[in-house]
Amino acid sequence: MTLGQKAFWFFLFFLIGVGVASAGMSFLWVVLCATLFCCGAIFLAVLGGTKKWIALAVLVWMFVAGALYYQAYERTFLRNVTVVYGTSQEIEGRVVSHPRRTAASQEMIIKTEQGNRIFVRLNPFISVSYADTLLLNGKISPLDEKTAYLKRGRVVGTMLFPSLENHQKALGASFVGSLYMVRDAFRDVLFKTLSYDNASLMAGLLLGQETAEFSSDFKDAMKRSGTTHLVALSGYNISILVVAIATLMGFVTGRRGVFWVSILVILGFVIMTGAESSVVRAALMGLLILSARMLSRVYNFGNSIVAAAFVMVLYNPTVLYFDVGFALSFLALLGIVYGATPLVIFARSRGITSRVVEIFFETLCAQLAVLPILVVTFGSFSISGFLANVLLLPSIPFTMFVGALVAGVGVLLPAIAHFGAIFLGVVLSLQTDIIYLFGSFPVVEASGGLLFVFGYYVVLMCAFYLFLSYSRSYAHRF
Repeated sequence: MTLGQKAFWFFLFFLIGVGVASAGMSFLWVVLCATLFCCGAIFLAVLGGTKKWIALAVLVWMFVAGALYYQAYERTFLRNVTVVYGTSQEIEGRVVSHPRRTAASQEMIIKTEQGNRIFVRLNPFISVSYADTLLLNGKISPLDEKTAYLKRGRVVGTMLFPSLENHQKALGASFVGSLYMVRDAFRDVLFKTLSYDNASLMAGLLLGQETAEFSSDFKDAMKRSGTTHLVALSGYNISILVVAIATLMGFVTGRRGVFWVSILVILGFVIMTGAESSVVRAALMGLLILSARMLSRVYNFGNSIVAAAFVMVLYNPTVLYFDVGFALSFLALLGIVYGATPLVIFARSRGITSRVVEIFFETLCAQLAVLPILVVTFGSFSISGFLANVLLLPSIPFTMFVGALVAGVGVLLPAIAHFGAIFLGVVLSLQTDIIYLFGSFPVVEASGGLLFVFGYYVVLMCAFYLFLSYSRSYAHRF
């Protein structure tokens, strides 16, 4: 086993340990299960004379290390909380997120002088920007089941519609604030040149769902058709960005120049889009790709997925469980790399080389990989989502490229953007029609917990192992 393969399994077992602990499994149960498994593995190793069981016995303690790391993080995090819950009080804090506005409210995160992060919801008529300082009077509530996802941003409480006692605008322009202004300018162009649903979809594809104000009907259609993941920023955005930069900069500079410009633009894009976990993961993988090319090294896709996740979890262990977008993007990529790739290779060995078949396998494996997370999180999953994604995914990169051109040109030359938006609107209308069509199909209602997730992935991996065994025996016959 190579060093890269060893690192892959060590990181993966560590991530599983963090995920199990963040889902609420007692650390004592983690140690007990690990000890029993370790004893069984050593017994089988002695009985069968194979070193694979010894390797599993060692790896299981990385699982324990992951659980211990989450427990240590949570205790350290809770120890530093100085918030008083349930009583009216004045707090002063600086806005550290881009305010998200809807028709009924605007939402943001503020950081107090004590370092506590509070989720705040205000009425939409107050003009609040990033880095503004607010003096608020209200009650802080602890996080509950509905707001537990805010842990991913290190939020310790919520304050809903407090009175605004004082509001100080940020002095001067900041780098992050400027990037948010660029994002808002792009978004405004899309909503001025496209119909509402089309603009919402385009804004979500380009800038993430935080910028998209979906109508209730369209949001429900995306959920029922299994296409919500399209507006969760991912590797699509980064890959298109890297290709565009490499193409444009290749005419004026060499490989080293393309490398450094790509890094700067990717970092700027991550900040501009709110540093969502899925796009941070994709950005880390993009940086690994650029580094491998720069150093003339072989790039391993599977290792980069796990390495990127490992780095993010080390920084913030809560993203693995409380950030659904991160979990979905991570598992979907694992499904594509370790599920779809062998299926595609097997299909080619049978003489099937159609790109449509490849897209179907990629979509199928990605959906199978994320299915238990969808069941646990949303209580349902879409059977029609397989076909909806097969129809939509091939056109998404092209749509994003044209949408980026229209938004970028529209900031400087609005009249020209309207002409480009005519063609873009046709493509987006077709995509929204597909979403509405498959969103009208019934969904399967289901529920499950940690045991269901564990059992599902055990069965899935066993099925995958049996398929690999069959495909290898089939290849040996020819």
